[in-house]
Amino acid sequence: MLKVSVGVPTKNRYDVLTHCLLSIAFQTYKPYEVIIIDDSDVPINITTTELGMYACRLLDDKGIKWRVLFGKKKGQHHSHQTIQEVAEGDWIWRIDDDEMAEPSCLERLVSCIKKDVGAVAPCVLMPESKQLPPGLKNDIADLNMPNIQWFKWTGVKEADHLYSCFLYKKGIAKYELSLSNKAHREETIFSHSIKREGYTLLVNGDAIVWHWRQNSGGIRTDDKEEDYHHDEGVFQSLLSVWGVTKEDRKMIVLDSGIGDHWAFKNILPQLKERYGKLTIAACFPDVFFDQPDVKLISIADAKMMYGNIDAWQVYKYMWKWNDEGSKLHLIDSFKKLYL
Repeated sequence: MLKVSVGVPTKNRYDVLTHCLLSIAFQTYKPYEVIIIDDSDVPINITTTELGMYACRLLDDKGIKWRVLFGKKKGQHHSHQTIQEVAEGDWIWRIDDDEMAEPSCLERLVSCIKKDVGAVAPCVLMPESKQLPPGLKNDIADLNMPNIQWFKWTGVKEADHLYSCFLYKKGIAKYELSLSNKAHREETIFSHSIKREGYTLLVNGDAIVWHWRQNSGGIRTDDKEEDYHHDEGVFQSLLSVWGVTKEDRKMIVLDSGIGDHWAFKNILPQLKERYGKLTIAACFPDVFFDQPDVKLISIADAKMMYGNIDAWQVYKYMWKWNDEGSKLHLIDSFKKLYL
């Protein structure tokens, strides 16, 4: 039996939060614990409200541990990462505070777990949701298409990325904390990062969560246009690093010293073989004097294109990989980042 921790970030939504907690309490597959991260502007003790007290007492009665932690006021991606770090379960079911799961939801998600599965999601529906159009799929390269989790259908499908609510194996990936408080694209980035580690992502059309799409609170508290553009820039830069782009050239950004440029040059033949055409934003373009087929641009040009270029910072990844036990040299780190 899987030991499942439920993570619920919340902000200024104590009313709908209680409905979410009630739906968790009535799951046919009992979770081990519920972790609530309260990021509200003025946090309160939820047990002092009538509905909150009832919901928490019901969790107690069902034998489900629960606790409330206070957020960092940096967005729900920070709350999700905190949940991942403190969860006692090996699997985490993330669910929004304005979502209510049907009683069989978690049981149906758990039934899909196999050795190579990193995450599995339910359909996240509104009452007027339509049937799934034929041929639609969650393709990371085409996010203009609607998400298959927004439609009614049956069976199980593979996906490139997941939306909103899903059950995932703890510790495969970390949340992208460079996003703004709005946390635009946070679940897309996180779930696709799990897939990039070699795991399968699934959506079970028979597992259902109902989404209220509350008009206030949550990420809508921090609804600034500049934050949206910042986060979209982070996302687009990550797509470019991952090689998920409709451009005809692979983008490389070398915002570092001349020695790093020479180290990177060691993997150019492999990059050309895999991606064909390359664009390199370089601090020291003269290093590539003998590469006439490589398009060279400035770091300023890269910042104009993407806004945020942290996704290409190889040393950021080296520190992360070293913390995880992978002692990689610079050239190997370039290989892992770009290949």
